Amino acid sequence: MLKLGDRFKKPTENEEREHITKREAALAHANETIALARACLESTIFQKYKRSYEKAKEQLILAIENYEEEDPLKYAFGMNQLTTKLRDIGSLLKDVVRDAGKKEIRA
Repeated sequence: MLKLGDRFKKPTENEEREHITKREAALAHANETIALARACLESTIFQKYKRSYEKAKEQLILAIENYEEEDPLKYAFGMNQLTTKLRDIGSLLKDVVRDAGKKEIRA
């Protein structure tokens, strides 16, 4: 690991080769991950998830819009439960779509 002062010194040839090798390996791994995300988007299971997500999202939004509770504390807990569930079901969809949309990374 480099010390802060070492980051700006001229690397030796061996250090330069090592940095290039590590950077190329990291970029290759990132590109493999992007390809996997694209494959996920095209899979039938993901398409089924996406349709199910849209339906669940609509239902949760309707439940939020129509939620009634006399007790303010129960109302807060109920709304928290609904909004948390809405966020949870969308997290995978957003992550995969974001990763699949990335361009291939070049050295």
